[in-house]
Amino acid sequence: MDQKSQDLTVVVFGNSSAVDFGTENILLGPNKPAVDAADFSLTPTLSNVSGRSVSVVNVLDLQDSEIYLDLDSVNRVISRLLSENEIHAFVFVLQLRMFTDADKVGLEWLQSMFGESVLPFVMILFTYEKEEECDTTIDDLKNNPVLEQLLQRCGDRYKTCSKSMNNQSEMRALLAKIDHIVSENQQHCYTAELYDRAANLRENLQSQPKARSQLREDETGATSSNSISEEQMISDQSGFLQNMKSYVSIFWNTFSSFL
Repeated sequence: MDQKSQDLTVVVFGNSSAVDFGTENILLGPNKPAVDAADFSLTPTLSNVSGRSVSVVNVLDLQDSEIYLDLDSVNRVISRLLSENEIHAFVFVLQLRMFTDADKVGLEWLQSMFGESVLPFVMILFTYEKEEECDTTIDDLKNNPVLEQLLQRCGDRYKTCSKSMNNQSEMRALLAKIDHIVSENQQHCYTAELYDRAANLRENLQSQPKARSQLREDETGATSSNSISEEQMISDQSGFLQNMKSYVSIFWNTFSSFL
């Protein structure tokens, strides 16, 4: 299959404030994701971008939602998603000139959930409100060391588009960049196997503090037990010496009566 006609599956993450949702939004459509819903799920939405089918998994705001606090539920939902889909790219949406502290941890959140093996699949999509903002992207990066470092961690892969995501030319450029990511990864995708490895590693790291805490409790208990034993030994020795003094006194008094 020609790579440029290949169907794609992408995960879009970041802050929803960087996007204007609406019927003209080619990539994400009109609806903001309901990440706090009780029936939260990750279901790809099929979009037609310049004649190509793109399945979009919209997880904008997931890292800030209450549902994220329930890691077991999130793990189940992500595992179910990856059992049915392989991900070609993860698109980190950031708004130009509106870089926040929450945005700084966005990539860290993704890596904590999906593991370090996710990084070769990540790119940044900078959105703008005014077209002239797009012309200063390079200067913005150079003037913001944190943002520049973030981009470096994403392999310097980025594109720009309007917040409304309604420009076909910009969307074609985005798909071309995703095709390049697929090519760089030798047609490999992010899979359930990679996620399972990351989940197991995360679980092991989380269990280590508990194990250390239990070890400290055991050591404290053992020390306490040893202290009790030592105190008991001292008490027993004191009693023995007191009894010996009594026996010696009785013996001496008895012996003196014969002198």
